[in-house]
Amino acid sequence: FMSKVREREFLFDVFPPLGKMYLAAASHLVDWTVPSNLTRVGQDIPAGSGFAEVRAINAILGGISSMMVSVICLEGGITSWPALVGGMMSGLDILSTIQSRVMMPDTFMVLLEQIAFFFAMKSWNAAKRKSRATPFLWMVLAGVASGSAVATKWTSYAVVVIISSISFFGIPPFLTHGGMAWPTVLSFYAAAASTYYFLFDLYLSWCNRSGEHDNFTSTPFRASLIGSGAAAHTEPMDPWMKVYEYNKLMWMYSRGIRGDTKSEPSWIDWILNQRTTIYVVEKHEATSRRVTTIVNPAVSLTISASLLTFTLALFLYVRYLRRKGSNYQALRKTLQSGSVYVFAWIGSMLPTLAVFRCGPIYQYLPALFFATLLTAQNLELLTPKLKVAVSIFVILAIAAAFAVWSPWVYFTEISQTHHSRLLAMEGWMQ
Repeated sequence: FMSKVREREFLFDVFPPLGKMYLAAASHLVDWTVPSNLTRVGQDIPAGSGFAEVRAINAILGGISSMMVSVICLEGGITSWPALVGGMMSGLDILSTIQSRVMMPDTFMVLLEQIAFFFAMKSWNAAKRKSRATPFLWMVLAGVASGSAVATKWTSYAVVVIISSISFFGIPPFLTHGGMAWPTVLSFYAAAASTYYFLFDLYLSWCNRSGEHDNFTSTPFRASLIGSGAAAHTEPMDPWMKVYEYNKLMWMYSRGIRGDTKSEPSWIDWILNQRTTIYVVEKHEATSRRVTTIVNPAVSLTISASLLTFTLALFLYVRYLRRKGSNYQALRKTLQSGSVYVFAWIGSMLPTLAVFRCGPIYQYLPALFFATLLTAQNLELLTPKLKVAVSIFVILAIAAAFAVWSPWVYFTEISQTHHSRLLAMEGWMQ
């Protein structure tokens, strides 16, 4: 994909194009070209080829992404220790770490989601201060970042739904005096839609040379590609129609995809927060099995405990404490914020659960972002001293688990005995 984009050759993929443009730009930045002799998985990449530098760019974005979780927590009124827990959960989750070390666009997409949510929070906070111009400007920036995230992968759509819902309906505690002004809300939609269209148009304008993927498109679409030969018989398609057709093709081919439960996480794995690998080990070329689970056990258990705590607190509040009024304002605020994060967490997984039935592990990353925000918000229910103690305990547990399972993160060679010891709860997770 990177080579074809840099060569300006048209290619079609079920994912939107910004991720491919990002990776192509990263490879161009370090002057890396895919060696022509790389034809199969597992081949050694020549030393000094620039491959490590491309991955380093993604790793830097992964580090920024984990810090953004803490920044968003602080902007949302969460105190420093729970905010640090959120950042550590994102930074030391094994799935997040691996995805930020390989040349895939998912870390880039999550960072764009986080930037969009941060800008939206800035807008909501400015609106609560009754500032006039500032909410509008922040919301435009949130729309640009949201449109960019969706133009990277459609699985980031939940952040658009959450931002637009809070801004339109005025969901507390993010907004306390009703929804935002109509021009401000419309500016978000306009900025998101314009950015989404612009990025598709930019991609199709750049990758305008005929290639092996031409047959996916209609004859008028091919007529707009240089060297296709179709232009001699058909009028080229208008740019906006090309964007429409490309999106229609993505939807058609995405609809037909079904996951493979033998090698990808089933729906129950996602609900239980146990994301198993998409990689399989072939045995005698006849059978296969999952290698193991790529998840930091401490992060997984912390999120599961957080979701359980939120559900219990919500039940107790609705059933017994709602009429007590001001005595439970902190609990009320946590439940309001938590409800939004849970909705976003579940919503992020719905396309995979409903359409694919199961899916590759990297599709969990948007949900993980909202799960970390929920965990940080739940810690605000504790007393100041207990909050610090629990936060330190969780951070140490996450760091220790990351260190223990680090051979799987960095693919260091270990003995079969060591590998077997790391297969915690193997029978349940596989």
